[in-house]
Amino acid sequence: MFDRGSLVAVILCALWCGWVGHSLVGLSPVAFVQSPDPVSPPEAILLAGEAALPEIPEIDFTRLTAAEALAIVIETPQERQWIVAFFLGEQVGHHYGRDLTRARWFSDSLPEPLRMVFYNGLAHTFPWDIEDPAAQVAAIDAAVSEAHRKSAYIGILIRYAMVHGDTPDKVVGFARPFAAAQGVDAVDGVRIGVQQRYRRDPAKALALVARYPDDFQTAMAEEIGWRVGSESGLDPDKVIPMARDLAEGSRPRFFHGACRSAWHPGVSLAALRPLLTALEEAERSQCLAAVGFALAQVGRSSEQVSSMAADLGDPTWAALLGSAHSSFDGTEQGWLNPDLDRPAEFP
Repeated sequence: MFDRGSLVAVILCALWCGWVGHSLVGLSPVAFVQSPDPVSPPEAILLAGEAALPEIPEIDFTRLTAAEALAIVIETPQERQWIVAFFLGEQVGHHYGRDLTRARWFSDSLPEPLRMVFYNGLAHTFPWDIEDPAAQVAAIDAAVSEAHRKSAYIGILIRYAMVHGDTPDKVVGFARPFAAAQGVDAVDGVRIGVQQRYRRDPAKALALVARYPDDFQTAMAEEIGWRVGSESGLDPDKVIPMARDLAEGSRPRFFHGACRSAWHPGVSLAALRPLLTALEEAERSQCLAAVGFALAQVGRSSEQVSSMAADLGDPTWAALLGSAHSSFDGTEQGWLNPDLDRPAEFP
């Protein structure tokens, strides 16, 4: 149904957007058509790449019981349980519909560090009621533990933007007061929802960015950049033209997203050279910052990064990469599973 690399990519994108960018909410896996329906497939939005990760078990409720699905998560090696917990959340939201009580059973059955990740997955595929958001919030407050409610609230924003993303005034008019009332970031849900609405046509999504308020545009550009990088790789002839409709201030973050999704440990840093050469200075800095962060996430040491950076062929670029890596290395953001044991060794 999907390939392992795509699944890993989307989950890593989700967690990156959470710990570093906004709230911990992600993209999604399961076959998705370009429609407002909250059914989401594995995205090829990338980071850790197949070479860096073990086999990811599949969770399919058409052939597994709830207990069997839960056991898959528990039996997965600890350092990768969060990936499968995220996927479990997506599958629960997709399969069980508006049954938050059922979702709570799954969450409570997981180790505490995995529960937030589970709800982040649920946020994308649960069929949130955007026609009566007050009733939906009440249902969330009744069934979801307080520590995890914000993921669900952002899920409402994601769904609203998926349905109404091409009418920015309507989306923003709903998102701002709703987010303020619930204590979440309006931009977080909107950026994901618009990207998912136009996942098959990122050029249309990018053209739409300028119609959103200025404080939404940078995050939206980065989010859509993830999709562009996943589809076009590091080819400057394909990636750079996609940014033509973006405001100057949003372009660097677009390339941050694109470089982040197009690079993974199986790709030599030398492959960045053509794109880096073609970018403006601010855009190049953001591209290198994204890759430096990615290197920290997959556990590369400062010594390893210094050695790898020689492949960039430019000492200034190498220094920027090293600086970005060192600012995250050893931090919670530098390891995407901070609540579980950090592996002693990395691939």
